Amino acid sequence: MSTSKLGRLERVELREAWQSEPADFTPWLAEEQNLKLLGETLGMSLQLEAVEKNVGPFSADILCKEPQTEQWVLIENQLEQTDHTHLGQIITYSAGLNAVSVIWIAAKFVEEHRAALDWLNEITTEATNFFGVEVELWRIGDSPFAPKFNLVSKPNAWSKQIAKATPYGAQWTRERFLTELGTKSTKSAEVAAEILAWAEEQMPSVSWGWGRVMGSFTPVLECGGEEHQVARIWSNDYVELQFDYMRRRPPFDDQAKRQDLADRFAALPGFTLASNAIDKLPSVGLDALHDANVRRQFFDVLDWFVAEVKEHSGVEEGE
Repeated sequence: MSTSKLGRLERVELREAWQSEPADFTPWLAEEQNLKLLGETLGMSLQLEAVEKNVGPFSADILCKEPQTEQWVLIENQLEQTDHTHLGQIITYSAGLNAVSVIWIAAKFVEEHRAALDWLNEITTEATNFFGVEVELWRIGDSPFAPKFNLVSKPNAWSKQIAKATPYGAQWTRERFLTELGTKSTKSAEVAAEILAWAEEQMPSVSWGWGRVMGSFTPVLECGGEEHQVARIWSNDYVELQFDYMRRRPPFDDQAKRQDLADRFAALPGFTLASNAIDKLPSVGLDALHDANVRRQFFDVLDWFVAEVKEHSGVEEGE
């Protein structure tokens, strides 16, 4: 091939393709093939969950899940260089959504914001990851624009974490879960074992996660032709309350009913829930259940949830 026929790469201004970040760039990125391109840059899979997800008075751009770890991933976009406003937003959003990974995409990262992400990765646990990504557009001659993502900030041990992670397809088991959780807290592993024992009586169909890094189990109650969930337990030492899941299934599709449940959880010592928790997946550290009295009250709330589901479905108590 003659080198005279080779084209020349030309940089394209982002606004030539996307006039508006919320109207153009965010919907484009939310498409499956474009999330896949971003995921390939980061070394993770991204499954779309929501666009413009409300977090209090704000609205986060994109919320995804990483199916291999079943963890939340939040994406915040800018078509300009980074600013202090978006730095504050990603911190606010990650707390409000219990996101485990936060991806900040911008046309250009100024050094102070890249350093801020590096600092956040240093002070947070391995369960929380912050990524900084610059987006570019290129073309050759009159060819279509070609996007390119450049990773400018990542967790300190991200490459090692991906390398040692369990391959997708290895489902967690009771023994593996309790062993992993026990490395973080022996008492929390005992609490998880008690929850499993309760589930065998009340919600006997337990769904085990497939996460590469973190494992989970979810007691499931099959009743009235529906699968009902109230809590998911994670191997990184917390319980995730499933309000976002139950709001799509009766009887807890009723807002007042979910609020009743939230109030019962919030009455437990150590259970602090945000005012909008009934539409989300709030989490509480398992250390809140280390106390036997709190644990007993927790199981009372779970028993009430099961009784409400069965009563709505016309199932007699004990069935």
